[in-house]
Amino acid sequence: MNSTLNHNSKPMPAGHASLAGWRLLAGVLFLAIASFTSTAVQADNHQRTRADAVEMAKKQSGGGRVLSVNKRVNKNGVSVYAVKIITDGRVKVFRIPELTP
Repeated sequence: MNSTLNHNSKPMPAGHASLAGWRLLAGVLFLAIASFTSTAVQADNHQRTRADAVEMAKKQSGGGRVLSVNKRVNKNGVSVYAVKIITDGRVKVFRIPELTP
């Protein structure tokens, strides 16, 4: 009779022990992959400087003069630079995320 003892010392058919091993292996692999992918996503984010935000806003506006730069947290909890630029008599605010996508 093929049987394996579990933690309660009750006989368990051999097929169940094998299934439990596969479940354990699948769980460990899932956690390893999930941990790796979340670390990779976090590693891709780079922090922009205030100067980076100004440069990006100037490119988007086509030039102009920077009136102010403020760092804020938007309603989604994302930190952004609010860059206020005047071009041709019009003032626009460009919101540049602090972290790169």
